[in-house]
Amino acid sequence: MELPPLPQALERLSGILPEFVAPSIHFSLDCSRTAKIGESKVGGQPDLPEGFEWPNSEYATLDFLLQIDLAAVAPLDPLRELPSSGLLSFFYDLHEQPWGFDPTENESWRRLLHFA
Repeated sequence: MELPPLPQALERLSGILPEFVAPSIHFSLDCSRTAKIGESKVGGQPDLPEGFEWPNSEYATLDFLLQIDLAAVAPLDPLRELPSSGLLSFFYDLHEQPWGFDPTENESWRRLLHFA
């Protein structure tokens, strides 16, 4: 089966593409400074609430990836879909690195929303 030329194929999709368009927020790293407690950061030690139980998968302890200071992000969220405060932290199994296609892999990552 031969595919139609790209512009023609895109024209046929133009009616449904708006359903998949959403604003995004871009992050960049500033390695010249150390994040203060409660600020967004990649790697290192997360700022977690007291009594936090570190997440595990069936195979390993999950690794901390990043945390996002939602108060700092709130002005960048035009649809106001994110909470306006708190820390959003992400954990992932870097050892097994599951793709997430299989529902049994849901234990291989966690996200945590917590408030200071």
